[in-house]
Amino acid sequence: MTAKENFSQLTDKVNEAQANVQAAMSKDRADLQAQVEQAQSSAEQKAGEIKAQAARGKDEAATGWSLSF
Repeated sequence: MTAKENFSQLTDKVNEAQANVQAAMSKDRADLQAQVEQAQSSAEQKAGEIKAQAARGKDEAATGWSLSF
């Protein structure tokens, strides 16, 4: 095998390795994005629950005040 052929094979392996690294980075990024979206959805749901609970508390407080008078 000539030096040129060896270099060509080495270049092919480097290119393949770079492609594998890029694919892994893309997968990791996609996984991270999915986790972010899940966390955001969970936070929005919890915020909705807290708002609903606060509204119920406000209504109960208003009812208590109106019954007092």
